[in-house]
Amino acid sequence: MDNRPNLMPPDGFRGGGGFPGGPIEHLGGGGPSTLAWVIFALVLVLLLLAIASLAIDAYHRRRTSQPVAAQAVAAPTPATSEALAALDARYARGEIPRDEYLQARDDLRGTAEVIPPNAEPEPA
Repeated sequence: MDNRPNLMPPDGFRGGGGFPGGPIEHLGGGGPSTLAWVIFALVLVLLLLAIASLAIDAYHRRRTSQPVAAQAVAAPTPATSEALAALDARYARGEIPRDEYLQARDDLRGTAEVIPPNAEPEPA
């Protein structure tokens, strides 16, 4: 007597569908054609390239939108911040004129314009 369990599904679940010869085979292979897979692969590659291109473009736009002076100037040190605060207070009290204030502020921030030594001053 055979004591092995019957692992075969009932007749309605074998996929035979009552036809002789076993499971039902679809006409034409059943799945997408080779051309459909090639088109899908090309569209997928183009989509990935577009996403990468947009990410690179956004990165470069963000980097170039910042002014060069802002990239080069580091954050002010505590001594510079204190000096700027003292300068602001002196200007607010009226101890120094506006031109001197602006020049000193630019000097402290490190953003003063570079004037060539042989440049002639503009007539007033």
